[in-house]
Amino acid sequence: MASIGALLKGPLSERKRIRAPGRAWLNFCRREIAEKQVSVEHVSSHTGSATPEQKGNDAADKMANKYRLQGESTGPVPYLISTEEPLILEFKGSNVQGDPRTFLKKMAKQRMADTWRSKPKQSEWFKKYPTQILKQAKLVWKWSTESGYGRAWLYYIFGVCQWLPTNYRTNYHESEEKKRCSLCISGAQETMEHMLQCPALIDDARYLKQRIKSRFDFWKIPYSNFPFSGREKGLRMKWKKVTRERFPSEILSCAILDKLTCGFWKSNQTKQFISTREFIEKLEKVMEYRGSSPFCNNLPCQDLLTLLINDLNLQTHGFTDSLHFSPLFEDWTSVNTIDLPFGAKLWTDISTHHGTNTFMFHGPKDKVNTQGLLEVVSESLTTNLPTRFICLVPSQEKLPPHFLELATIPNSAQLFGVGSDEYSSSMSIILAANKVSTS
Repeated sequence: MASIGALLKGPLSERKRIRAPGRAWLNFCRREIAEKQVSVEHVSSHTGSATPEQKGNDAADKMANKYRLQGESTGPVPYLISTEEPLILEFKGSNVQGDPRTFLKKMAKQRMADTWRSKPKQSEWFKKYPTQILKQAKLVWKWSTESGYGRAWLYYIFGVCQWLPTNYRTNYHESEEKKRCSLCISGAQETMEHMLQCPALIDDARYLKQRIKSRFDFWKIPYSNFPFSGREKGLRMKWKKVTRERFPSEILSCAILDKLTCGFWKSNQTKQFISTREFIEKLEKVMEYRGSSPFCNNLPCQDLLTLLINDLNLQTHGFTDSLHFSPLFEDWTSVNTIDLPFGAKLWTDISTHHGTNTFMFHGPKDKVNTQGLLEVVSESLTTNLPTRFICLVPSQEKLPPHFLELATIPNSAQLFGVGSDEYSSSMSIILAANKVSTS
């Protein structure tokens, strides 16, 4: 079939001929093809022998069977016949089949993709959606060339590589304040990821979603009204199901398990494959450490935390662990490396919280030295970056410099929710800020 297909193409250029399949027959019949002495006509087989074409077809079948039987009793023929170029391309011990140009293009594409994957930030989206990005690249290239607007192609390249001029990128070597989003008041860094979920653009995102849904309904696309179950939802449900086989709800509550799966997803979402076994292994280490953890107090009620976050622009929950961090905060820090797989940032020195608005909490039941914690917080204020801490800790008789007690919560208040037990001492909300943060 390859030989018939090659003969049907007629005369070819030297460049196309040497890359064509069935080129042995092309070489053998080159002169006859050029003089148009060769024609190919399809004749249905086994339809009789009435017409000249049918008689010729029967004769061809007999000739083919004759040489087939002759070939069964003879030795193997040479790999290259007399009308072929004595050239074999080899790659890693295997012969290259088909068009070498297609093979070389494929190798070059693979090499460029490997180079792209070696870049941690620029390849973040390519690692997650390799097929979709390459397919979309072809469409964007087609649209930009047809419309004569080459900047659309450049915008796409910068977008998928996260090179668009966001505040974080343009002020990469500047202060943390210049890297923050100019559109919202969350205090988050203006990265590509933040731009896709920025609170200031939520109306535009909803409008886009509504427009897409309306077009799907207009086109009557099947299953468009079915709820979309993304990769995150499927993996988190799987992790919860496997976890419940080892840790019942009496040991690990549903709320804690939900935020653990969320944190693990955020830490590993750029990976193409996320192991369920790895999640269980990391979770088992956290549960083993549970008995020796200094934290055992429940978090304050959610209404209070929401009020503090919104009014004081808090971003980070500092000095906590995987079982006690609040998912209301954008980031959280820990002093233990076993918390890193669940989204924690390691608190290694005083510079970890520089340039942030951090919430510190430890309750009366926690095994934490309050004065020692406040002293470390005071050392963290020695920076030229605007830094603030809101500490909710047991009331203290003496506070370090730059600390201000904003409010006192009596021990009879329902700080940890309705029905919670009274605690031994009152709690204080303390503000710690450096001079730069107040200017």
